[in-house]
Amino acid sequence: NFTASSDTELGTLTSYIEISASNSGDYDYIEGDLGSRGYDGLGSFGLNHAWIGLGGLKMGWSDSVYDGGINGEFDSFGSDAVHFISYTFAGGNGFSATLSLEEADQDYDYMPNVVGKVAYAAGAFDANAWLAYDATVETFHAKAIVGFKASDMITLQVGGTYNQDPAFPYTAGGIYTNGYEWSLGASVKAQINEKLALTVGAQYFINDNLDSATLVDTYQGDDWAIGAVVDYTIVPGLSSKLAVNYKDGDSYADGEFSGFLRFERSF
Repeated sequence: NFTASSDTELGTLTSYIEISASNSGDYDYIEGDLGSRGYDGLGSFGLNHAWIGLGGLKMGWSDSVYDGGINGEFDSFGSDAVHFISYTFAGGNGFSATLSLEEADQDYDYMPNVVGKVAYAAGAFDANAWLAYDATVETFHAKAIVGFKASDMITLQVGGTYNQDPAFPYTAGGIYTNGYEWSLGASVKAQINEKLALTVGAQYFINDNLDSATLVDTYQGDDWAIGAVVDYTIVPGLSSKLAVNYKDGDSYADGEFSGFLRFERSF
């Protein structure tokens, strides 16, 4: 990450760049005298974020203003990285509003998507609501997330999404949808102590908008997902995360498990 900031007569001027690299093993056939097989390495190197900010004005490449979900690794609330220009008004007393013009289809139609967000936070309560118009597929998308810190230990969140039919998932062009007409999710996070946090949650999805075999808006099915996450700080600067998720429903012949164990070093 690279950050540079300075104060000006128009507010704080900031620039931010984030570059990432990753490598993973891909189990695949490797040609040989004995027809043996093994692992090939798959690597990637890319630009995650690059933006300029001046006061409430922000522009560049980053996550859409529509980005946002509930605690956990099981949830699906839509969004992706985009080129954008946005303005955020901070009204004080915990209220803010953002309007963003976003480009996500490589200038397919030269029309920007329009995203709005309003947020409010007061004490233990916070609420966020989004509305997006995808100019490429000409659909509206909306979602809202409410959080409540019930105690120093327990944080509760509830969120819901709506995607206008047909609300195509990423494979068909839309970026603000999770592929279903409606969904409702909730999570509970328990901060056991300063090192250990446990999160459990679930999300229910109503009316799958895409037949994966034909990419036609004909399939109507319901699915659900549950998940659990253990976050543990080993020592300052070194943390670990264990996530286990399970998905099932009309879109799955059998239930599907997924998860990961991650160690992260920060400095």
